[in-house]
Amino acid sequence: MIIYNGKKDSIKNLSITFIVCLLILIVNTTFITNLTAKVVLFFIFIPVTFMVYKGIILKITLDDEKIKIYKPFYVNTIYFKDIAFCALHGIDDERSLLYAFVRKKWPKKKGVRGIKANLSFEDIVKIVSQDEGNTNLDINFNMAAKVPLSFVENSDDLKTQILTNVSNKHKEILKNM
Repeated sequence: MIIYNGKKDSIKNLSITFIVCLLILIVNTTFITNLTAKVVLFFIFIPVTFMVYKGIILKITLDDEKIKIYKPFYVNTIYFKDIAFCALHGIDDERSLLYAFVRKKWPKKKGVRGIKANLSFEDIVKIVSQDEGNTNLDINFNMAAKVPLSFVENSDDLKTQILTNVSNKHKEILKNM
């Protein structure tokens, strides 16, 4: 198991901002008597607190089967066997985000979350591996699982490891088809 710790400056700054936002919310609910001011401050600081919390990544662990993203109150697990394909959004050299489109089961159908086509997981893996990135799939990036590579140390190594593991799992899936 490989552990990629969160960047210290990022964790420190976001944690301080998160605590300050929570304290302002507590002060808002207990000491401010004007209802209009209370509602305005409440609607300002709830989204800010939520967005700051989404950016706090304590660590990301990686083994042969899964990726675990550790946040202060939550652990998100993504299994390599469930990833149909990945898309890398590189803003610049130091900031990047990996979108993982994973297999999901709904009550009436099975497919890949974030892809609107009614295709099976295996069909999507086959299409993506044959087209080499030039697919005609209707993709919704908001529905993909996100791996924030830029919030951890050694993000280039993490990116390489994830893409290698996904590629190996795809080779196994294509071999079994």
